Amino acid sequence: MHFKTLIVFLLFLVGFIGGAQAASFDCDKAVSDVEKMICADNTLSNLDIALAAEYRRTVFRSDDPSTIKTAQRSWLNTTRNVCQTVQCLEVAYKQRLLDLQAIPITYADLNTAVDATCREMAAFESYDTPGMCRLSESGSFGEMDDTGFYYALYCVHDWPPGGGPTDCMVSSMALFARDQVSGVVERFHEHAADAGSYFSVPYIRTDEDGTFLVLPVRVSGTGNFNENDYFIRRQKRWVLMDTESWLNDLNHYIPSGLEIWKGVEPDMASMTASAALYRSADANCCPTGGNIAIKLMVVGNRLAIKSVEITASEPEPESEPKSRP
Repeated sequence: MHFKTLIVFLLFLVGFIGGAQAASFDCDKAVSDVEKMICADNTLSNLDIALAAEYRRTVFRSDDPSTIKTAQRSWLNTTRNVCQTVQCLEVAYKQRLLDLQAIPITYADLNTAVDATCREMAAFESYDTPGMCRLSESGSFGEMDDTGFYYALYCVHDWPPGGGPTDCMVSSMALFARDQVSGVVERFHEHAADAGSYFSVPYIRTDEDGTFLVLPVRVSGTGNFNENDYFIRRQKRWVLMDTESWLNDLNHYIPSGLEIWKGVEPDMASMTASAALYRSADANCCPTGGNIAIKLMVVGNRLAIKSVEITASEPEPESEPKSRP
């Protein structure tokens, strides 16, 4: 689970767990000051749950689980348990999560990678259908730097009896990089979607701004929302981009009294985005606040706003008064 997915996961937990007692351990039996601090703070409780889940998955897929377990015990004793403040614990947990996520996930060949990933999903992502995972689709989506890139789409939860509008209710997608010389495969990304989200085949494009990998994830409904993942090629590796903070910056450009109600999707080909603007009294179907056009640029590993242009909506023509007979 990459860090973007982790944040979504934490928000999910905050919304549904409720109390601060929900850590990965029994807070009623908390003894140490560190455990009590974790149980008393929602953010720390959720970080503890996320780390426990990431640790279990790391051990599950490791060829040398004893080394992972030893490193985890060392982190507990020398880093986490010496913290005396909430801030110290938060930093420690986030860094440990990043450390676990940075461990390369490699396999001897592509078939092994695809099958092993499905077994892992069956163990950790099968929702209320334990052991559920099947391969829905797989294929290649490009090659560069003596490396081939592949995707695998998995179903981790079927529709209830009677079926649904698609072949699968909840899907996950994994992305792999295969060394064309050694044949060794690395799983470099995984995206677990919620019900109502649908994947398209990832694609690579290169232009003057760089080389990008886009994993399209569409959210069903009328809101035009998406959960796309974007990567930029850096030193022969795909680096996950920050493509969300610019949306927060966009709020500073929107005039008072106007809002964006729908999803805004960057077009990596033109480095632009656009959205309709709504007034508070508007119906969902019919924005009257005009449009906003955004030009984007790449700054480091993030998208940033280059310029913004707002076009006011044209007033409706007044109807002519009817003449009396």
